[in-house]
Amino acid sequence: LSLDFVDEICLDFLSLEGLKESVRRVQGAGKRAIVALPRVLKPSEENMVASLSKLSDTLLVRNTAQLEQLQHQKSKRLYGDFSLNIANSHAAEAMTQAYGNLARFAPTHDLNADQIVRLAKGFRSSTDMEVILHHHLPIFH
Repeated sequence: LSLDFVDEICLDFLSLEGLKESVRRVQGAGKRAIVALPRVLKPSEENMVASLSKLSDTLLVRNTAQLEQLQHQKSKRLYGDFSLNIANSHAAEAMTQAYGNLARFAPTHDLNADQIVRLAKGFRSSTDMEVILHHHLPIFH
């Protein structure tokens, strides 16, 4: 964790085991710990977002239900996952206006390089956009 050029680390655990300790270690190293919320919550897991949000001030949200649940927690810094399917500047503006604590988002993987550039140029907000570069990646919806 002593990499000076790394400011933040996203913790995306399949199991909650070890997550709390990992958050402490990342924060203890002076880095921002981003806790990734689950993509899907089953009916018996509805309180998981509230529990996980206590671990860090920065959360990776993966659906609009999570944005809705966390929108009034202004102390939380929310990063939007590509699965929010933000594909154009209208969607980006709508999401950032509706959710004031959405600090950053990654556009959907469905966009090519030209479309990402158009989105970035057409988007007028202080919210950051994180571009994920990848080689051909088969995506299933």
